[in-house]
Amino acid sequence: MTVDQMSIDYPLPIAREIRVLIADDHELIRSAVKQALRTADDIRVVGEAADGEGVLKALEDRQVDVVLLDVRMPRMDGFTCLDRLHAQSPDLSVLMLSVDDNRDTAIEALRRGACGYVLKSIRPADLASAVRQAANGTVFMGGSGLSDAFAPKPEDDLDVTPRELEILRLVADGKCNQDIARELHVTVKTVKYHLTNIFAKLGVSNRTEAASFALKRGL
Repeated sequence: MTVDQMSIDYPLPIAREIRVLIADDHELIRSAVKQALRTADDIRVVGEAADGEGVLKALEDRQVDVVLLDVRMPRMDGFTCLDRLHAQSPDLSVLMLSVDDNRDTAIEALRRGACGYVLKSIRPADLASAVRQAANGTVFMGGSGLSDAFAPKPEDDLDVTPRELEILRLVADGKCNQDIARELHVTVKTVKYHLTNIFAKLGVSNRTEAASFALKRGL
C-alpha cells in the first residue's frame, strides 16, 4: 500500500451509530460540542455531565460508545475519571477534551488509557473524525496547537524499540489495534501504550501520520 492510497480516517468508520456522552463543566462547551457533532449522521449524543461523578452516574443507565471527557472539571477531574472508567469499563473509548496543548499532558492522557486527546479549538469536522477513530479503538491527537508539539523529528532522533518498530510496521500495513494485538499475542491496551510512545518518538499525532512516516522511510 502506498502513502497516496491511505485514508486520513482509517480504519474505516464503524457502520453502526456511535453513542457519545459529553462531559464538561461549561454548558457552553457542551452545547458547542453537540452542535459540532449534529451534522454527523452516524453519531448521536446520548448524555451530558458536568463533572466526573456525573459521568459515572450517567453510564449506569445508558449505553455509550465514546466519552468526550474534559481534562479539568470540579469534584472529579478528567484524569481521575479516566482512571475510574478504565478500571470499570476497559472497553469504553474515552476521548480527552482540553484547552491545554502541552505535549506531556497529551501523552499522559494516552498512557492512562485514553483513545485520543483533542483541543477545544479542533474543527467540527475533525472532532467527528476523532470520535469515529475513538469508537474504533484507534489513537488520535489533534487540534491547532498540538501540531507544533508533535512536529516531525529528525530520523536519527527516533530511537524506537524493536517492539515499537514491529507495531509501526503493522500500522503501516493498515492493521487496526485489535488485529495487531491478536498477531502479537498482547492486549489492545498494550498496543495503545506502544502507540503512545511511537507517536511521541516520531513526532506525529495519529496513526495515519505514523504509517505515512514509516512508508516514506521504508521502515
